[in-house]
Amino acid sequence: VWHAGNDGAGTGLDADLLDGQQGSYYASNSYVASLTTSSVSEGSNLYFTNARARASISVTGNASYDSGTGVIYVPPASVQSIPAGYAGALLYSNTKYTFTASNNQTIFVGADNNGQTLVLADPAKTHVFLNGVLLTANTDYRAYQTNVTLLESTAANNILTIVDGLIALDISNVSSHIVPTTSNVYDLGSVTKYWRDLYLSGNTLRLGNVLIKDIGGSVGFSSPTGSSINLTANILNATRITENGSNVVTQADIGTAPNEIPLNQHLGSMAYESSINYYSTGSALAFKNRIINGAMMIDQRNAGSVFYNAGVGELWSVDRFSSYNSTSSNVAIKQDTTAPSGFLNSIKVTVISNDASVDGAEHCTIAQSIEGFNTLDIGWGTAFAKPITLSFWVRSSITGLFSGALNPTKGGAPRAFVFTYNINVA
Repeated sequence: VWHAGNDGAGTGLDADLLDGQQGSYYASNSYVASLTTSSVSEGSNLYFTNARARASISVTGNASYDSGTGVIYVPPASVQSIPAGYAGALLYSNTKYTFTASNNQTIFVGADNNGQTLVLADPAKTHVFLNGVLLTANTDYRAYQTNVTLLESTAANNILTIVDGLIALDISNVSSHIVPTTSNVYDLGSVTKYWRDLYLSGNTLRLGNVLIKDIGGSVGFSSPTGSSINLTANILNATRITENGSNVVTQADIGTAPNEIPLNQHLGSMAYESSINYYSTGSALAFKNRIINGAMMIDQRNAGSVFYNAGVGELWSVDRFSSYNSTSSNVAIKQDTTAPSGFLNSIKVTVISNDASVDGAEHCTIAQSIEGFNTLDIGWGTAFAKPITLSFWVRSSITGLFSGALNPTKGGAPRAFVFTYNINVA
């Protein structure tokens, strides 16, 4: 313990020492106060200048940083960013002003970077962007006729874009996906406003759970799992369809038993039920012309040979056509190659001997009988009767007035439609 009696050399205790060092070992207060970074090298010393500190700071995201002033600007949470790929698709309906901000600037007024004086036609319709980020009116800024005021200061060199008027998205210049914010809420077009054409690549068009694809030039249907969809099966599984008050018969009505309709009775047939009768409209779907072998190309019975009908009643000519003669005349009938352009054959009738006194009960005709099932959809005799057209080519060695008739049933009927036609050139 130090005391006055043991102060001095050789005692091991010396009040002039601090931690074993003489006072001259330590710098004076005036010396420490005069130290600067110019007299002490930076090296590994842990001191920071303003420049050194600011240079070591960086920010990411929507925040901005001014390394000259050390100010960091973070936009409010209400700010919405423009999706990537859409910035070049903005259409400005009126004037666009661009300002480069100074440090802590909040009021933007006067001439912008392009020398345009800020004058807003409708401040309520103004849109303001800070570094490409859309700001929220009255939350992030307020717009007036001659200035825009930010509610928080911004850093130097930030870019403020002010759009005077409405903006829209130019969908002809989009470089990103167009995705709605909510699923199954928004429509493309309406019941009164249609898009004209839709151009798609060969990829999938999805309608609910059905995928429609271009498969080698054909339209393909499949499910999201990749399994195909059998459209035929889905159609045949329909229970009942009505048309003009008549019901389509179900699958239970189709078969080979009595009172059932054969499915293959007509190509493409559809059986209908009207009161108690079944009939098929398949002929209307499969062939519009109800005349069979109208081009006279098939002649299985005679193979092109001539035959004669000398008042013997009904004889058969080319397939499906008959010759009926109840007069005392004799006619020669055969398949012939004299035909109009676009046809190969015709029926040629040559009078061998004539009947000089034909009475009202006698006639000589060329006719075709049409299967009744093939004409039921015409609806003759019902309130749904449809008009028909009969057309034919005729060539004759004599001129004059000739006639024909449409008979609802074989053998004639009181409702037969009789017509005449005139041959002017022989």
